[in-house]
Amino acid sequence: MMYTKDHIDYTMLDIGENTCELRLLMEKCQAAIFASVYRTPNSGKENSDNINELIRNISNERCYILIAGDFNYPSIGWKTMTGRTEADIEFIEALIDGFLIQHVDRPTRGSSSNKPSLLDLVLTKEHTGTPMVEYH
Repeated sequence: MMYTKDHIDYTMLDIGENTCELRLLMEKCQAAIFASVYRTPNSGKENSDNINELIRNISNERCYILIAGDFNYPSIGWKTMTGRTEADIEFIEALIDGFLIQHVDRPTRGSSSNKPSLLDLVLTKEHTGTPMVEYH
């Protein structure tokens, strides 16, 4: 779910199950796309393919892009951009095809009984020298 202030022009697009996209018209006619994604841990191939297609389609837009959410890819090695499963590899390929950068570099989930894993991602085309993500 996404919220905006009443005075902001936007278009809400329902892309598919567990995914929503919000296009904002910003000052000086600059557009931005913000997408919020939730991919269930037991997500099927069709849902994963839909998310990958969404990423590729959004990446072709000429505007600021921020895609964030719980993607549930615990076996992806983000430093090496490698995966263990076909779904991992296809997701990594979608990010590479879209020239997207993954900004979260610390585990976002874990407990004493589970291995810490990085499931929540922030994706943009912008490579900034300053951290985009704060950890608490």
